Amino acid sequence: MLSWFDTSNGLARTIIAEGRDDHGGIAPCGAGDLTGNGALDIVLPGVWYENPGNGYGEWKRHEWPHRPIPNASYGTSMRAWVADINGDGVNDIVYSDCDTAYSHVYWAENLGGGEKWIVHQLPDPPGHPDTGSFHSLAVADFNHDGKLEIFAGEQEDPDRGMMDSGKLPMKPLGLKERGIIWVNVGEDGLPHFKPIVISDDKPGWHDAVIGDVNGDGSIDIISKEWHVEGPNYHVDYWRNDTLAK
Repeated sequence: MLSWFDTSNGLARTIIAEGRDDHGGIAPCGAGDLTGNGALDIVLPGVWYENPGNGYGEWKRHEWPHRPIPNASYGTSMRAWVADINGDGVNDIVYSDCDTAYSHVYWAENLGGGEKWIVHQLPDPPGHPDTGSFHSLAVADFNHDGKLEIFAGEQEDPDRGMMDSGKLPMKPLGLKERGIIWVNVGEDGLPHFKPIVISDDKPGWHDAVIGDVNGDGSIDIISKEWHVEGPNYHVDYWRNDTLAK
């Protein structure tokens, strides 16, 4: 069940949709204006729900071309971020597969009104030939060039028990979890992304968040671990030393 709760009205609940079976989808920033009318819409894998205007009433269901992973470890799961990637004034959808190995990162280009889309897959990071679970996702201008970069990080969860039921493992053998920033090296409003690995091997990444932690004007990353191979669990602060121009 998908709902929203009105904090200014005693947490009154409005049900947006029922009967979904997604392991994840809205987090960390899967709410944004996809129609251009100023109201926040909601993104889930393969569908988005149009805000009737003030959040109350019927939320119209629309489809968008999400690419699910067959036999994913825990079913269809993704992280989403609504942002204007190509600077055309229209919000797009950035998403990463998660909770399964062989995940990828994409941006779905909104051609206007949320009715027509072009999906662009970002290049997988260098290093290990396979990918893990991109359980962390964020979009920001990390290098102060005026364009949005995309961050994703692989979680370190070694769970391979899902293979007994014909599902994919959570983590390919030999994978050292990577944190990656895809730098937008495109020109003239045509995004082109180059993956830069900022860290590999432990610690992994699980539901990282971003913000300017030290007040220097650069966007930093805070991450945590999940089901690490060993007894140590901790939070990590990744300081961005790229100075504002």
